Amino acid sequence: MISRAEQSKLVDSILKQSVSIDPIIQQVGDAIKGQSLMSLRPVLEKIFPKKDIDFSHVGASHFRIKYKGKILMIVNKKYVDGKPDLIVDNLAIGYNL
Repeated sequence: MISRAEQSKLVDSILKQSVSIDPIIQQVGDAIKGQSLMSLRPVLEKIFPKKDIDFSHVGASHFRIKYKGKILMIVNKKYVDGKPDLIVDNLAIGYNL
């Protein structure tokens, strides 16, 4: 019989294996950890070309990043409907569909 602690570790392990996050989203998530939305531009410019990064206050304040023909969005998680690809602190990261 498995103890509750072992069962919990097993479930966590299975969940981590089944969730696959796009590597660029994970890279952005790691880079922006602990940052506020307004301070992200220098961090993002280390990952993406400057010309591909756009900030807007239209609707909710957000970053739009062109990446491989898609648009990657970073916005405060309280303005997200649905489930973003990744949440880091109070920021949501995902592709704009």
